[in-house]
Amino acid sequence: MTKERLNAITDAVFAIIATIMVLEFKVPSHPTWAALTEALQPMLAYIISFFIIWVSWYSTHQLTKPMVRITYRYYWLAGISLVVMSFMPFTTAWVGQNFMAFVPEIFYAIINLISFVIYHLLMEPEALRNTPVDKRPPVHNNILVNRVRIIAMVIGLVTVYWFPPISVLVLLTFSSLHIIEHIGIEKSVMAD
Repeated sequence: MTKERLNAITDAVFAIIATIMVLEFKVPSHPTWAALTEALQPMLAYIISFFIIWVSWYSTHQLTKPMVRITYRYYWLAGISLVVMSFMPFTTAWVGQNFMAFVPEIFYAIINLISFVIYHLLMEPEALRNTPVDKRPPVHNNILVNRVRIIAMVIGLVTVYWFPPISVLVLLTFSSLHIIEHIGIEKSVMAD
């Protein structure tokens, strides 16, 4: 399989996920500002989930760009990653309707934790094995950043019972750290 074909299906799945999420919005019952406030929690959940999907899409493309070939293992890991990400519309809608509820928030966190494990601990190493050493990003899969991510997720999973929205805050932290990591990569590439 070529990188282009894998990227094409990845693009399509991410586009469908984002589209389904926005279609989950319910139109406010009345044309008033008060009625619009009913949609604030679903909108917040959507914005956060879209941000996570956007970062995941970009990261996946950055990962495959320098790869020499798509291995069978990487192909299946990418497929599993897409299956996990396809739960985002469901979990986003559930969290949006039940922002202060434990079960939707923990399920949302678990889906994103599985996605993190698949990407950082399985897909990244497989991609790097199939990327020439001279084309590997200078800063990638930073151990310190991954430790902060794991600590944040553990704190989130432990405290979500007492304060359910913590899972959303943890996911924002995850995505923000990923963006910071990619900014570091871009700066080091531009400096060379």
